Amino acid sequence: MAEARLASVEIFGREDIIALMRGAPQELKRELGRAFFKIGQYDIQTLRRRQLSGRNTNGLNVRRRGLGRSFKFVASDSRKAKDLGDLFLTEYTRWPAAEIHQAGGTIRPKRGRALTILTDEARTAGGAVKREYRRGGLARMIREGQASVIQTRRGPIVVRHRGGLTKSGKPRKGTRDEVVAFLRPSVRLRKRLDFFKNHERNTRRHNVVIDQAADRALQKAVKRRVRNVRGVIRALS
Repeated sequence: MAEARLASVEIFGREDIIALMRGAPQELKRELGRAFFKIGQYDIQTLRRRQLSGRNTNGLNVRRRGLGRSFKFVASDSRKAKDLGDLFLTEYTRWPAAEIHQAGGTIRPKRGRALTILTDEARTAGGAVKREYRRGGLARMIREGQASVIQTRRGPIVVRHRGGLTKSGKPRKGTRDEVVAFLRPSVRLRKRLDFFKNHERNTRRHNVVIDQAADRALQKAVKRRVRNVRGVIRALS
């Protein structure tokens, strides 16, 4: 005996699936855009923590806040992207010395015969060069007798005479000397930054974020289609 149907509404049929798939890319575009932002944010945070904070003995101990912030990311605005192909994520740094720390190598002076390596005495607690040592300040101190170059077995050092000099050019009573710089013909730097490896190390986290974004996109697309169908049912009732 055939089943009698007074009225019926097909909730999900072929046309509904086609409409669902047509709208899904828009939901996926928005969710992937948010996922790319989260991935970039996570990568830069882990890079700063693992390789720039001094916690890793093989990494860098970046004390200057501005230097740590030079490692950045930029993700596309999914609201402005026309399709999935417009989405992107770029991680970068504008720190000029990043390349030498990434690959390692030897640094030699571009001018003169020696590199000037300032000690902590010539830097602030945050690692920045003190004002009096900028723009040729150290060379001026040496010319005026406030600092001297002293030869040692490991190479020349620059010593600053704190307390000033007498009219005859001798240090005043109570003057103390501080080593403010080392002079070296070259400096060999080992690899201490792995910018690209940091991204690869976070691959598992990236996959989780992408999978969650895809699930949310599908759920939103289904909910949106269900709301449309319910609107049709209410209109028919």
